Amino acid sequence: MTDYPVPAILSVALANLLAAIVFGALHVRERSPGMSWFAVAWTLEAVRHLFSLAEFSPITFFAGGFTFVAALGVLLEAAFRVGGRPPNPWLRLPLLCVACWMVFLFVYQDVPFLWWHLPVTAVTAVIRGLVAWALWNAFASGLGRVMAASAMGLWALHGLTYPLLGDVEAAKQWGYALSTFLGLLVPSGVLMAYFERAREEAGALERALAEGHRLE
Repeated sequence: MTDYPVPAILSVALANLLAAIVFGALHVRERSPGMSWFAVAWTLEAVRHLFSLAEFSPITFFAGGFTFVAALGVLLEAAFRVGGRPPNPWLRLPLLCVACWMVFLFVYQDVPFLWWHLPVTAVTAVIRGLVAWALWNAFASGLGRVMAASAMGLWALHGLTYPLLGDVEAAKQWGYALSTFLGLLVPSGVLMAYFERAREEAGALERALAEGHRLE
């Protein structure tokens, strides 16, 4: 079971579920590329936080770990698809390596804290960095684009501190708070960027129609 406050974890899970509902509604209404993937990604984020509340067992260990890996993979898919193209299949290979590492950790549990977490956080940072890059390229401009890509990039870098500071009590709570803040800033930025792009497209269509009427 996690050392973090239960109300904080439940709040984060609820916020992720709310984000998933918004993305799901956008998918149903607009059928915009990537929205369904974002809905699944944030649902998995919520579920993996809830798994952290359970007592340790083989089931919760693998369920929580594989949910985390799945959330990363779906988020990678979403970030590329919102830009109109799926990711290169080879980009999913590091996630398979993380899953294999979790099996190793379960079998050989006597691993120092640093080496227990370093491979996972390194791969996570790479995947989140790719997501940040994909989000930056998915949208042409706007504050939402900057917010989503920057928050994801900072989330990637922040995760690298966990193997070094994750067992330091004074730093652990602040690190969790910052990670939570960045993790919630990402979907907010994506939603803002989505609506900014929709407004720009509507404005461009309106100008084109006005120009067409003027030429008639």
